[in-house]
Amino acid sequence: MKKSIHSSSFNEKMSKLKIFFKKHYVEFFKDFSLLFCFIVTSLINTLLLRIITTGNYIYIKPLIADLGMLFIISSFMFSLKTEKKRRRYLLFWCFFTSILCIIHSVYYIILIMILLRQYLF
Repeated sequence: MKKSIHSSSFNEKMSKLKIFFKKHYVEFFKDFSLLFCFIVTSLINTLLLRIITTGNYIYIKPLIADLGMLFIISSFMFSLKTEKKRRRYLLFWCFFTSILCIIHSVYYIILIMILLRQYLF
């Protein structure tokens, strides 16, 4: 079996590419850790809300819609000049989305209780 001349250069290029991505990903995650924390916690929050209220946590479309809205909300963060303003902006949206999820889940719980009371009595 012949050994290709390009296989060693391919492996070298792949290892350089891995090092490049590893270095830049670490740098990007380090610089924007609050952004990733905001997106992950908001996705978990909306997933928990969906589990509690409707029970359709398996579907991917609502998850993609939530992720899209989070990207749109968080993209405005880059227009702010200072790090302090960026933190305040993301913290505001984190609290705002959490409050919306709490209100939404309480609404569904009250609605279910009213419907059950009407059905039982």
